Amino acid sequence: MSYLREAIESALIQTEPDISVLVCDDCGPESEAAEELVRSFRDERLSFHRNTRNLGLGGNWNQCLEQSSSDLVTVFHADDRLLPNYAQTMIHTAANYPRASAFYCNAQIIGTNSKPTFSFPDFYKSLVRRQSHTSGIVTLCGDHALARLLKGWFVMCPTVCYRLSLLKSRRFSTSWKMVVDVELLAGLLLDGHELVGLPTVAYQYRRHGLNQTSLLTKELTRFEEERDIYEVLRNQADAQGWTNTAKVAAKKQVIKLNLTYCILQDLIALRFNSAKRKGAMLAELVLKT
Repeated sequence: MSYLREAIESALIQTEPDISVLVCDDCGPESEAAEELVRSFRDERLSFHRNTRNLGLGGNWNQCLEQSSSDLVTVFHADDRLLPNYAQTMIHTAANYPRASAFYCNAQIIGTNSKPTFSFPDFYKSLVRRQSHTSGIVTLCGDHALARLLKGWFVMCPTVCYRLSLLKSRRFSTSWKMVVDVELLAGLLLDGHELVGLPTVAYQYRRHGLNQTSLLTKELTRFEEERDIYEVLRNQADAQGWTNTAKVAAKKQVIKLNLTYCILQDLIALRFNSAKRKGAMLAELVLKT
């Protein structure tokens, strides 16, 4: 609950005051405590919504979009923090890029103590990002953009601000536990939409052992979903002649690299059974691609 308090506080001290903050609760075990915390702020910009039943990751994110009174919406994670310039940065970018369906910024990685921390996967993604952001602000669209993204998904999901008027009826899929953002953003690019990426650091993403990414990485669920969504995107790219995207999606190079890194971590921590399961999946990917 302390992370949620930090998240709310970071949203309420934005340099752009004309915002609204909605805490969307998915019928979790701390629902009542979360609502009590929200009410304690006594800020008219802050509201609370509880789903009538647990909708899962994609379903709850869709509720965030549906409940919004604004055209610009960020699905901000409860254990992260916005930097004070986030809202102003996104509003300014939306005004300058009226054709873009979504915008994303750079993020600082923090740990449980809210201090900057190092993560090799995030470091690798930052290297891929630099290749695409050589000129600062970048507009992603078309085959080459999606191919670059699939080499190392450098769009930090919760930093994304969506423009609902261009998304129209498009929403997050409820079929996935992990890759809902990949499916939506890749689908937008395949349908001809534009995404705008900013070099500005306006978000703090928290890495800790209990967030959804960490929990699904310990299992094979994360890697299974990444493998499957890359196959889906490969087929979609093939169907519309996006040869660069299809080639990168077929290789699944970033999935193999992350599996290798996680296997090494398991071996160092003497988690041999976990390493064996990931090793079997890595071997399968290598043989098939």
